[in-house]
Amino acid sequence: DQTPHDITISSDGAYAYVPLYDGNMVQKIDTRTDAIVSTANLSNYTLGSSYGQWSIITLSPHDTAIMVSGFMQTGAIATINTATMQLDPKQSIVPTISGAGSIMPWPHGLANNATFDTFFSALQFGNAVIKFGFSPRFWYKYISVNGQPIVLSNSSSSINPNPHQVQMSPDYSRYFVTCQQTGMVSVIDAYTDSFITQIPVGFFPQEMTVSTSKNFLFV
Repeated sequence: DQTPHDITISSDGAYAYVPLYDGNMVQKIDTRTDAIVSTANLSNYTLGSSYGQWSIITLSPHDTAIMVSGFMQTGAIATINTATMQLDPKQSIVPTISGAGSIMPWPHGLANNATFDTFFSALQFGNAVIKFGFSPRFWYKYISVNGQPIVLSNSSSSINPNPHQVQMSPDYSRYFVTCQQTGMVSVIDAYTDSFITQIPVGFFPQEMTVSTSKNFLFV
């Protein structure tokens, strides 16, 4: 049992991309035949573990690439060419104990800007989203999801929001972050990185999707 975790559909509806939480693969599935047509191998991104806890996929605007998060303490991000299902090492982070991956503890939700060169990931324990990119070299900054000073943690806490998922608005002007512990959805300005507001939605909100035709966010 390799535990498929997320499903992301190409804009033409022809393919589904599925990461395996208890495995080291992302599968590409033909939605017309239900056949697995290709698989990306992510075993080099798991610090020697037999599984990478691959969790959430975000798709580039023109369907040319996907990025997937590995939910591990040291952090892992892999970008995959959708045509070849081969890894793009220039837009991937290999987790290390003391290297670049360690600045991204427990990444889960993912979102991207319109040009697929700036990315956002919810760090599950604490109150932060990490904003990062790879050009001209890897860079990052932390953004508070509740307007308070940044808190990073390796464990859940009843006093922190514990962000889970990131959902970009259709116009890329803002993004939404589910906060598991506080029952809120935070709204962040994607251009200025400023906290806008929080929306109460009930108990333990996690995944989201958006209707572009009806302007609804489903939590």
